[in-house]
Amino acid sequence: MAKKNKEKKRGRLRGFIAKNSKELREFAGGIVASIALAVIPLPIGPFRHVVSGGVKKETGRLEFPQLLPFMLTCWFIFFSWLSSAGWAYNGVASNRGWWTISESLLTWPWLGSLLLTLLVMGDNFRKAKTAIVFGLFLLTAALIWALQAQFGLGIFDWIGRKIDAIPVEMKWGIPLVAAVPLGLYYAVMTAWQRVDDVWRQDETGNLFDHHNLGETDESFSKGAKTFVADFKCLLKRYLFFGYGYILVKSLDGKRTYNTIGPVFFAMRKKHVLTARFATTDTVEVEATAEAEQNRHDDDDDREEIHDEERQHASADEGLV
Repeated sequence: MAKKNKEKKRGRLRGFIAKNSKELREFAGGIVASIALAVIPLPIGPFRHVVSGGVKKETGRLEFPQLLPFMLTCWFIFFSWLSSAGWAYNGVASNRGWWTISESLLTWPWLGSLLLTLLVMGDNFRKAKTAIVFGLFLLTAALIWALQAQFGLGIFDWIGRKIDAIPVEMKWGIPLVAAVPLGLYYAVMTAWQRVDDVWRQDETGNLFDHHNLGETDESFSKGAKTFVADFKCLLKRYLFFGYGYILVKSLDGKRTYNTIGPVFFAMRKKHVLTARFATTDTVEVEATAEAEQNRHDDDDDREEIHDEERQHASADEGLV
């Protein structure tokens, strides 16, 4: 029995590998291409297409991987590497009498990136909330400045001295312990999401498909659609490379068919989709829109008929 179970497991494993061989090869190649992201996990320069997707020059295929919330740790990982390198340099420089980097410069940006990461992963700062938070901050700063100017109080100087007095010295190993595992996981997840949770469209294709490890579970076609960039958090939009969502709506904007995301550079991707999926044939657009409207009208008619039948059935029960 044990041998048979082992053979069954091996057979299932072989079948899984054979079925998803293309995706697994792409995943392995993605890890090699993404290894530098363990140190620079930012969608900039040569890493932009690897992290956020786009149009592949070789094939013309459009590809948008959907991001994990973990990708919001990019700034924390980046500053962890910088802080660790800076503290390691200071250790060597102090022994040789070289110029050293300020401890505050090595620590406060790292702590700031940690606090920012916790904020954006724990909450969404929409326009109203962001306006209230920053308004309260500016109001408090203005009140302190007014008190300082009116009564000659050195409140800002006192706050600055207290911040400078905070012992923030640490060794290079503390940020390194955070950077290594998080950076490696970031690189692996970047490669994985390109095969497991990604939207794709071939250059000459009419469908935009969502792939989950080789299987297509969602898709939508060209014509009679509009795309809207949706930003649930302003901090994520402006501090995390346009992090947001793309809503696929009906031509009149009243119905939402699909939600793509989260993705980096959501506004730019929205323009790419609009350009790719724009239908130049006005008749085709109107016909598709009319067909969709007729389908929705038929659904409404069916609901009205069912409501009338339920009312009649209730009335008959009352008579009985």
